[in-house]
Amino acid sequence: GSWVCCPSGSRFCCSAGAGISCNAESCKGAIRSIQRSRRGNSAHNFAGLLCSILQNLITDKELVPYQGSKIVKMRVLFYNFAKKKVLNMKRFLFFLSLAALVLAGCNGGNKEAAKSAEEQAAPAAEKAVDTLAIVPAEEPVFQIETTMGNIKVKLYKETPLHRDNFVKLVSQKFYNNILFHRVIKNFMIQTGDPNTKDPALVENYGKGGPGYTIPAEIVKGFTHKKGALAAARKGDAANPAKASSGSQFYIVVDPEVCKSLDGDYTIFGETLEGLDVVDKIAATATGHRDIPVEPIKIISITQVVEQ
Repeated sequence: GSWVCCPSGSRFCCSAGAGISCNAESCKGAIRSIQRSRRGNSAHNFAGLLCSILQNLITDKELVPYQGSKIVKMRVLFYNFAKKKVLNMKRFLFFLSLAALVLAGCNGGNKEAAKSAEEQAAPAAEKAVDTLAIVPAEEPVFQIETTMGNIKVKLYKETPLHRDNFVKLVSQKFYNNILFHRVIKNFMIQTGDPNTKDPALVENYGKGGPGYTIPAEIVKGFTHKKGALAAARKGDAANPAKASSGSQFYIVVDPEVCKSLDGDYTIFGETLEGLDVVDKIAATATGHRDIPVEPIKIISITQVVEQ
């Protein structure tokens, strides 16, 4: 039968069936522990057993089942199982936890990457739908379609910052549905304020833009001739550098009245066709703050590519 450790009076011995033997090494260890303790002391007997259990765990020796107290027996069984299994279990749990962390990181990374890709793809898709293709040109030509007729303009190569900004805004359809918000007969007509898309913002007409200004590009020799395109800007007190509005511009109606502006405003283009439309807009009735009584709108601006 299997070897068992059992108390016999004041000492421990090992038995297999009815015979008495102390050949099992673990039992010998237990007996030696008890012999060193006080004889007849049950507390020391129990301590000896526990010491033997721990000693065998440490030395990788296996305890044989104890058939006496169920509590001690359960402890013996537990230590035997633990000695055999705990290391492998720890390793298993460690690698399982590590794998879970790696998978969680991968999944999280994949989700973040997918989310980032979606966020980047959405604006790109919108731009693909809402953006006009512009053919690069040193002096591009555009047609401004208004509710009162068409005006064809050319942008100057000598003012590249203003030219490129205008091209960018046209490609984004920025000017679509913007009003001519300041019209002064025998002077000029002004447009380009996105606030004018909302009638509720009428008191802020003339104050809007794309959120930035453009450094002045005042070129000697460029004057406010009839049909000249020039950038609107804030006055010198608030804008000593004469930086231009990011989007607002005006078209000259009367060069004699406007020549006092030469050298103070960036002129970045001229009217090729549609001066009659410019005059028609300038002659319209206006009200508060020179705003036309009947709204005059830019329907769209498109590039004209010369063949």
